[in-house]
Amino acid sequence: MIHTVILKTPLLTVPNAGILLIVKHLIENNRTKIDYFGGEIDNPADYINEEMQKEIDNSTFIEINFETEHNIDYHAMDAHEVYNVILEQIERAKENVTSTDGKDITVSLY
Repeated sequence: MIHTVILKTPLLTVPNAGILLIVKHLIENNRTKIDYFGGEIDNPADYINEEMQKEIDNSTFIEINFETEHNIDYHAMDAHEVYNVILEQIERAKENVTSTDGKDITVSLY
């Protein structure tokens, strides 16, 4: 099962190198908020209002995708448990693919 976590932090300028270390640092230092935790997202919302666009423009979003053999009860977990799952997945991953547009980050863990 593929899972997606989207974290939000105040706007950052993200370098092209060391992305996974930056993500770990932000999580470990409580610099992110969970924006989404659930199944893989197929299509983002087509409609974004002015308030949403302002938040998007002033935030860095970190999308983390990972796979487990079991289902996760997303609603039963508190933020601390979600962060622990993310950090465990980062440590267990044999491979990762990271990318950034200089503002937002995407991480896929395998």
